Amino acid sequence: MKLLLTVIMLSLGPVGCAALPENLMQTPSYAIDPPKGSVAGQYFAAEILAHRGQSGHVLVPDGQEAFMVRNAMAGMAEKSLDIQYYLWETDTTGLLLIQQLVEAADRGVRVRLLLDDIHTEGQDFAIASLDVHPRIEIRLFNPFASRAIRAVDYLTDLSRINHRMHNKVFLMDNTVSVLGGRNISDHYFGMNEDSNFRDLDIISVGPSVQRVSEAFDEYWNSRHAVPIKALVDENTNYSDLAEIRDIVSEQVAKLARKLPYKPRETREQMQARFDDIQSRLVWAPTRVLHDPVEKVNGARSVFAEIGVQLLPTLEKEFLIESSYLIPGNRGTAQLISLAERGVVVKALTNSLSSNDVIAAHAGYARYRKKLLDGGVQLYELRSDADLRRDLSVFGSKSHASLHSKTMVFDRKSVFIGSVNVDPRSRMLNTEIGLYITSPILAEQVAAQMEDAIAPQNSYKVSLDEDNDLVWISSQDGEVVTNSHEPHTSLLTRIMSKLVRILPIEKHL
Repeated sequence: MKLLLTVIMLSLGPVGCAALPENLMQTPSYAIDPPKGSVAGQYFAAEILAHRGQSGHVLVPDGQEAFMVRNAMAGMAEKSLDIQYYLWETDTTGLLLIQQLVEAADRGVRVRLLLDDIHTEGQDFAIASLDVHPRIEIRLFNPFASRAIRAVDYLTDLSRINHRMHNKVFLMDNTVSVLGGRNISDHYFGMNEDSNFRDLDIISVGPSVQRVSEAFDEYWNSRHAVPIKALVDENTNYSDLAEIRDIVSEQVAKLARKLPYKPRETREQMQARFDDIQSRLVWAPTRVLHDPVEKVNGARSVFAEIGVQLLPTLEKEFLIESSYLIPGNRGTAQLISLAERGVVVKALTNSLSSNDVIAAHAGYARYRKKLLDGGVQLYELRSDADLRRDLSVFGSKSHASLHSKTMVFDRKSVFIGSVNVDPRSRMLNTEIGLYITSPILAEQVAAQMEDAIAPQNSYKVSLDEDNDLVWISSQDGEVVTNSHEPHTSLLTRIMSKLVRILPIEKHL
């Protein structure tokens, strides 16, 4: 019911305008130059010099490692932490990282935290209390004007608030960056008992980090990044900060006891993680592709660059892994055109059973037959995929879902970032990612996708002799063919078909 109300509301369009405060209390600030002699600088300075003009990268497919790397970056930071996310939940991993940010600020580290406002409902007081810390500043991107009843903005100002910041960036000392598909939540780090995402991050050092940092500054200093203190009425103070710190500490102690490993590490253990990163770096020419912040007013960047500049150069193979795959008529035609000129096109996305947004699956389902008829190979992740054992510290009982956003071009180059192949990423959300010319990294990402599309992990979607859809997989070594969306109820399938009727694709 909640989904239907949401999509119907989206189809109504704006009917008025809500007002933000006139005084947004914005003071410009910019990235700190990479500190000379810092721990991070000492780890990577020599190799950066040796690989002049190139950036070094390490893929992070494992959720637990993805969390511990961020934890180590916050714990080892000496000058600055610049952090930008679409979603930051106050669950185990979210609270642990908040605790690390506060401790970093206590050490004198400047912390700038930019959050999209879409998921912060009910958290204004807590955010404003953290912002009291003299070394922490928090801004909300494209905030709701009505803080108490957000539905008011949906009804009166949809054209504005429908544009969201989907970027995911974690920057330490302007020296090391992590970006990719992960938000901050237990589901992204293999720590949720019920469901966890297959996702991918990339750790980077070298020139690309400064480009990511410049992109962060562009967003941070834009008129759309509003300081929390301009949005709340309460005059929060140090006692409120102390109260929030105590609450976080209490919750962390309670929640962390449920985990099968210790999430807090000693300085020596965090340094060991940096040693590991240094030993695994792959150096390559790298471009940072990011949407201009004014994309909230309709400007486009990343999607156009991929579609106009990169896809036409393909000769042999194009691999896509996208949690939401809604190519639209133009994208469908482009993928079919690639297949018709001999390029192998493989796309992995969620099945109906693994998709966390039924409306997104409905949008994708419109194009399945046309893509298959045109020679595109489609795979859908199984919610009971064998790789669940790798996704969660709780093992195979956890439900699997796909959240990664990657593209591999002829196994020579790769794009890793926050971009889904859907209308929201193309027109409504801002996005960021790295385009890396590296056969080594391209092969690594391709190998991970080949594992994911194996029949024990995904359904191969095909057309039978009657031109009907079938889903082919395996169970206990035997081939299994389904004539309807596997592991779904009749009600779920009906809901998906009903949502397809609604004129909401541009919002998906």
